[in-house]
Amino acid sequence: MSRIRLVLFDAFDTLITPRLPIHVQYAQEAHKHGLPEDIITPDSVRAAFKPSFKKVTAQYPEWGRLAAPAMSPQDWWMLCIEETMRAAGAEETRLRKIMPRLGKALLDRFESAEGYRSFEDVMPCLKQLADAGVKTGLVSNADDRILNTLDALDIAPLMTAGTTISQLAGFEKPDRRIFEQACRQAGVDPSEDAQSRYEGVLMIGDELEADYRGALGAGLEPRLIRRPGEFSDGAKRVSEQDERETLEREGIKVIRSLEEVVAEVQARSSR
Repeated sequence: MSRIRLVLFDAFDTLITPRLPIHVQYAQEAHKHGLPEDIITPDSVRAAFKPSFKKVTAQYPEWGRLAAPAMSPQDWWMLCIEETMRAAGAEETRLRKIMPRLGKALLDRFESAEGYRSFEDVMPCLKQLADAGVKTGLVSNADDRILNTLDALDIAPLMTAGTTISQLAGFEKPDRRIFEQACRQAGVDPSEDAQSRYEGVLMIGDELEADYRGALGAGLEPRLIRRPGEFSDGAKRVSEQDERETLEREGIKVIRSLEEVVAEVQARSSR
């Protein structure tokens, strides 16, 4: 196998994860801004968030980019937050009064180290790859607010090949074009081999369809990360038994830590 020339990473549940579950953080901010604790509970927010997210997405696709007229991701999230709180039981008059402050507080929180943290293996991995001269980049199904979060967590400066965000790219994983754009941005050209167009380019992510199969279909070398322990509410998972059978049947290459990425880079550089 050839030397590793580029490592691409997914963001959520690969590099970063919420410090507390998102529904808990939403409830905390709601209480700070005067919504009743007996109505706006973590459980009521949890039940409301996904349906609200889907509703706003259907009305204003791609974080508002495809809406008519187009809206900013900030305005899109303000709508999503308002819809979530409404569905969780917030009284309408009170909600409308506090939304400008509540929405801003949540937007600020999730663009900072207050809302998210990086996994313990992230910074050592990125620094070791940089020291080894291996380019690193991000491929994320997200809006551009994620860039502020990565900057707050000191991850952005270590993405030497830049970031590819679906809201800006115009297509989402598993669409092969988003992987091709990330490689092109990193200065990595495809080979003539249809099965391994981007040999030596690793894609690290936690979602089987979006990250692993998407990257594989684009000719990259994917690795599915499965850290021990629980995953966040937003992660897409099937039952452990179903996943185990799928991984074995398809020969999915699984890693348990980003330390394994560094080890593979070092092993392939010495051949």
